[in-house]
Amino acid sequence: MLSTGGARQTSAVSQAGLDHLILGITTRAAVGDQAPAVAVVTPAGAATMAPERPVMFTMLLEHCPLIIVVGPDVSAWSSWRVRAADMPAGHAFAHETCFVVLSPGLSMAVAGWPHGGHPQDPPVWDIAVSQSPDLCRTVMRQILRTVDTLAGGVHHHG
Repeated sequence: MLSTGGARQTSAVSQAGLDHLILGITTRAAVGDQAPAVAVVTPAGAATMAPERPVMFTMLLEHCPLIIVVGPDVSAWSSWRVRAADMPAGHAFAHETCFVVLSPGLSMAVAGWPHGGHPQDPPVWDIAVSQSPDLCRTVMRQILRTVDTLAGGVHHHG
């Protein structure tokens, strides 16, 4: 959705580069004056990603009023501020990663798709990045609809 919505795109981004970008966004979200809502798509194999991810999640939990997460084995993260749903194998988002923060003062989305290489090599990502509040809202709504569809519950229209 980001790639078709006018976001800036680049390719051949290393896993470390993608993790650094997401950490920067997380830091801005966690220290801002206006706490953002956050939406995350965690790809298959995310357990092998950067050890900073649990620290980032903790930072967000302390500051953000709503966190939406979809990915393999994430439903246990659900709480009163976290809406999470497990993504089945073969889902359209199964190999993608996405991180969106949205507040009145901050809007940022980054999405990535792995490509090329051998399965044993670290992934290389094609990414799209946007600071458009409208595009970030659209992506966040799509992630929330996906969580609602996978976990049941309220279905959002519009």
